[in-house]
Amino acid sequence: MEKELLRHVEKTKKLIHRLNRNLADYNSHLMSLDKGEIIRTAQKISDTQTAHRYMTEKCRSIDEHELDFLLNFVNPLEVVANYLHTRHGYDLLLDYEVSCAITDICDKQDALVEYPLVTNTEIADENAE
Repeated sequence: MEKELLRHVEKTKKLIHRLNRNLADYNSHLMSLDKGEIIRTAQKISDTQTAHRYMTEKCRSIDEHELDFLLNFVNPLEVVANYLHTRHGYDLLLDYEVSCAITDICDKQDALVEYPLVTNTEIADENAE
């Protein structure tokens, strides 16, 4: 059992190292893009960040079979990020998460003291437009 655990830990370290290198390479690529290209690829950037964060922070939930599979790739980050980017139903999941966030924000009402509020003058200006 201990031997299996050590093997899992080593594979996890190897995957995290590769993912960090993949992200550094991706970030270098982004630095070569102009501002318009970066804006157009914002969702892909977000998907890449999400994939990296999940696979490096939640790596204990990646089983041995998944580790072995992901370690087959030079750029496992690209593989997972591209899947997230093209996956069917992703917008529905995101819509649900945003909906939950809005409900939570409205219920807690902490934002009322943490963020600037619109003044009556600004409301009148908006209505005049």
